[in-house]
Amino acid sequence: MKTKTIIATLLALVMVMAVSPMIAMAGTMDEGTNYEDEFTCGWLDLAPTVDGDIDINEYANATVVEIDYEVDDWVNFQNESIYLYFGNDAEFFYLAIDLCPYNYTEDLTGFEMAFDEDNDDEFEPDYEDGNEQFVYGFSEGGGIFGGGSGEPQSKDVGGEGTFGAVQPISPFEFDEDSFNASIFSNKPILWAIGFDETVNSEDDHYIWELQIPLQNWEEQMGTDDAFRFMVWGGLDYGDEDYWYPIELDPDDPDFYEDSSDWAEVTLASQPAVAPEGLTANDYAMIMIGIGFVFILVMTLFFREWVLEQIEKGKDKMIWGLYGVATLLLALGLLQWYYDWVGYLI
Repeated sequence: MKTKTIIATLLALVMVMAVSPMIAMAGTMDEGTNYEDEFTCGWLDLAPTVDGDIDINEYANATVVEIDYEVDDWVNFQNESIYLYFGNDAEFFYLAIDLCPYNYTEDLTGFEMAFDEDNDDEFEPDYEDGNEQFVYGFSEGGGIFGGGSGEPQSKDVGGEGTFGAVQPISPFEFDEDSFNASIFSNKPILWAIGFDETVNSEDDHYIWELQIPLQNWEEQMGTDDAFRFMVWGGLDYGDEDYWYPIELDPDDPDFYEDSSDWAEVTLASQPAVAPEGLTANDYAMIMIGIGFVFILVMTLFFREWVLEQIEKGKDKMIWGLYGVATLLLALGLLQWYYDWVGYLI
């Protein structure tokens, strides 16, 4: 068993190292409309179903990064954007990659992504002596395939689709005999890959979708925590490749080790739930309404009485009433702009 484990580990690492040098060949990448490399994930109230499909409602609140991609291969690909969806809830980090430039071919496609979990500008991968997560996936053909476990469970599969004997991924769906896919990871994840149209493109293309437990991190991540992230992907290994952030240089010998130029991603906090009862504007309108109505009624309907009280020498009382009404108007306006009541309660 130990011999099989060592062989499996070596084979997996050889595959990673074999495809990595091919990333020098790529189409032209540019910043898309929503491109950024320092941001906060979107908070996902509705947990996405990891099924290789990007449901716009599932990722409606996700932070979307767009990469404009101009292809080199006009036979199998077209100029389209690549979209990365980043989101999280209290338990999981979600990533979906919409590879719109890709149309169906028999060629291999895949990705490598790395997480500098402690955000210290140095990536220490868990397939070596470090503890920071590295995920490598590939597919060949078309269809849908997925696997994994959102819970920290693992099983010995003898090295298939793993860096070692421990493999937390197991397939849950498979279509088309010509299609195969796998993901290498030393930590539990849930994943799926689809080949379909999306809201971003009507042509069938690859879609990667991953759910990663926050407890995968060496020191369990929580909301408001930040980490560094990069991904290199091959639409067709060696011909049409991309990476994010696009400012990275894949020919740099420190492409993986130095994470200082990777994207800085912050996990979102759950948005505050609006308290039941009166809002800040409600308080403002109540104050403004009382003051305005009092002045209006006294001026239009009690004008003679007001003048009579003034003639009787009770003007201080009258001006006091008008002063209170004017103060309510002023406090209402201040409440509208500054919510001073909120500071008191």
